[in-house]
Amino acid sequence: MRSPFVIEDLATTPRRHLFTLLGVPWMATPYAWVGVVGRILIGITIALMIIDESLGLRLLVGIIFGVGIEVAYFIHDIGHVIGGRIAGVPMNEALLTATRHINIYHGVQDYPSQVHILRALGGPLLNILAGSVALFLYGLAASPMVLFFAVANYAFGFGSLIPAASLDGEVILRELRRSRRQL
Repeated sequence: MRSPFVIEDLATTPRRHLFTLLGVPWMATPYAWVGVVGRILIGITIALMIIDESLGLRLLVGIIFGVGIEVAYFIHDIGHVIGGRIAGVPMNEALLTATRHINIYHGVQDYPSQVHILRALGGPLLNILAGSVALFLYGLAASPMVLFFAVANYAFGFGSLIPAASLDGEVILRELRRSRRQL
């Protein structure tokens, strides 16, 4: 099984159980740590560009930014878990790979369009909600880390709604077109 933007062969790569959350097992490939390190490096790069402090402080803030990106990614996944539960067809597995997280749904996926749309909307909507809460908190205590967390969540939320291959927006657009054809 090949998934866009995934370097591992998901059919043969072993998986390690990390934990179970909301009834869904969260698994990781042996190279999932590469994705975490990559997101931390992105956080460090952003901090080096926008923070005007000592190098040590910029690196520390960058690591915190990277952790914030990772947390925003987990929030996105939790949104998909919740969306699947609301749709009545829950996710079977959340899989972390070296490049991205993947929602795994086993079996035939011949469900009505609203099932796919609800599952796809869960991640972006929870990110947008988390970003809004973080933005509200930023208004109370102007912390650059809280603002960054808001931006990271908005980036995941709105970015995943772009109708491009393997993004939630592509699923939503495909299913809206499918449901319109069935009318």
